[in-house]
Amino acid sequence: RHSPSSPVALRSTSAEASAKMALSCMPDLGEMVFRPIDLKKAFEELIAMVLFVFVGCGSACAMGVGDGETRLVVAFTFGVGSLALAWTASHLAGGQVNGAVTLSLVLGGRLSFYQGVLNV
Repeated sequence: RHSPSSPVALRSTSAEASAKMALSCMPDLGEMVFRPIDLKKAFEELIAMVLFVFVGCGSACAMGVGDGETRLVVAFTFGVGSLALAWTASHLAGGQVNGAVTLSLVLGGRLSFYQGVLNV
């Protein structure tokens, strides 16, 4: 047996500690299944997504077909619109705004499946 201060013992305790930390970060899937669905959050995400599409696609329609400058303005509008809506909706419903973000939260276990379906 190794003494507690030996390098082998320190490596094994640090490996055990990191394994415990990794397991503590993983969601408890049994708890996630029975989480209630929040319709208010789903409605707030719907409003944020509609505004995002309205602002982004509205700028694309207003600018029309053009050169690289026009595309840059449309991309900037999408970026600023996404930032503003995520910032304003984050304290209400999580500020996901994008369906891909919601999908990743569902797959990561941070959002229940049914809440994710309603948010998308």
